[in-house]
Amino acid sequence: MRVRICAIAVLVAALLVTAAPAVALHSSAGTATVVRVTAGKPSEFRFTLSRKSVPLGTVKFVVTNRGKLPHDFKIAGKKTKLLSPGGSQTLAVKLTKAHGYGYLCTVAGHAAAGMRGTLRVVGSTKSAAGIHAAKKTTDVVTAGKPSEFRFTLSKKTVPYGTVTFRVTNKGTLPHDFKIAGKKTKLLSPGQSQTLKVTLKKGKKYPYLCTVTGHAAAGMKGTLKVT
Repeated sequence: MRVRICAIAVLVAALLVTAAPAVALHSSAGTATVVRVTAGKPSEFRFTLSRKSVPLGTVKFVVTNRGKLPHDFKIAGKKTKLLSPGGSQTLAVKLTKAHGYGYLCTVAGHAAAGMRGTLRVVGSTKSAAGIHAAKKTTDVVTAGKPSEFRFTLSKKTVPYGTVTFRVTNKGTLPHDFKIAGKKTKLLSPGQSQTLKVTLKKGKKYPYLCTVTGHAAAGMKGTLKVT
């Protein structure tokens, strides 16, 4: 029985060791799209691609020559070495535009004979960060609250980009609001004004009332931008 248990343990360990490279390969690939390219298929001067369209980003082309002649594979200014029959190579290419990318074999006469094609790249050219920055953000600012020389902001942290500050003076004295080099007019009690400011990511912006003595009395603060 002990001999049998030991044999099973050895077998399990062997299977784990065998599986380890596959797991590592998958982890290292990350979010890259894999396209398998077969040269010399369905005929000598043709390519077969496992995918006809891919999303924007890094694409790993796993190129294998199944023909009888040497071939290479070129796309977006990058190409494999000249692959002998049976040879393989992985080519990582970053595709950043949503359009068709032409590919071909650069060996003289091979592309003209039909060894070429177009890979379609789809997706938005706007990054997630760009979309986030374009999002409209409003921050409601109340001057004279919770006391005469204080501000209350509806948001203490805002996303980067254009922020609209809606400033209202709820105090009994005139106040203004200044941030990132821009400020409102001097607002009498009950008055309001909208102030649009472009703020950069990862910075902290101090704000204050510029009326003499008001900031020193506590009418100031810092807004965080993410």
